Amino acid sequence: MLKNLKYPAENNFSVIPENFCCFDVPFDCNISGSQRKLNISSIFMVNSPAGWAISRTENFREVLHIDMFFILSGSICFQSASGSGRALSGQLLLIPSHLNRIIFLDENSTHLYIRLNGDFSNFGINELHCRNCLHIDEFESYIRILLNRNSPAAGNLIYRSNILENLIMLVHTELFPAGDQDSPEKISRLLDYLHKEHPAKLTVTATARKFAMSISTFRKFCLRNFQKSPGELLDDIRMSKARAMLIYSGQSIDSIAAACGYANRFAFSKAFTRLNGIAPGKFKEKSGR
Repeated sequence: MLKNLKYPAENNFSVIPENFCCFDVPFDCNISGSQRKLNISSIFMVNSPAGWAISRTENFREVLHIDMFFILSGSICFQSASGSGRALSGQLLLIPSHLNRIIFLDENSTHLYIRLNGDFSNFGINELHCRNCLHIDEFESYIRILLNRNSPAAGNLIYRSNILENLIMLVHTELFPAGDQDSPEKISRLLDYLHKEHPAKLTVTATARKFAMSISTFRKFCLRNFQKSPGELLDDIRMSKARAMLIYSGQSIDSIAAACGYANRFAFSKAFTRLNGIAPGKFKEKSGR
């Protein structure tokens, strides 16, 4: 079978060998604002013997998405217009869904698969990439915590949310590796400013000016590094503070709305429900406060 796989792919098929194991990583799209923005539809831990294969033509009809394969052990072979090769342990294989390609295993492999729905061509992701993964050990650690039914993540909503936030942050880093203009120090300074500044004073214009960027440059910076618009990023900062205050502060919803920069309780409740999938009062009840 594998010897007959030749690019370009002429038809669409998948081959699943015996002893193929696929573990669906459980996650709740409403548990994390950043995860919902990233539009992750699937996370799997895959253990497969040699023989697994997928062939896709460019006219294969499916929702536009990016396939991300994080190789934990073994390798994945690939063929596409970008060339042919082998993604090795510790590497990331990144494939836009519209590409004509063939991927297959000629040896046992364990990999983490994450599917991101959306058209990423505007970010320059329009061909197959194979590169070293910056955080392969962290990815494996977080996924095994989420899969372990006896871990704190199994029953603790806050702990689980933190694990997922960290996981999504790593996905952003791998999907949009920072260039010189997006140094870790610059990203850190921006996040530090956003978390420390009073939410009522946070605006897109003021933040862009603070970091000597035009509105257009600031928007591109946010999309590259967080895959969010500046407004969405500021909303996430406000919501992070709001969730923490609802859980730990004991303040009224009116006080929390004012502290988070909202004009009134109604505006805060509307924004909180839209971004978190639950009303602030219900969220506060579920947290036991």
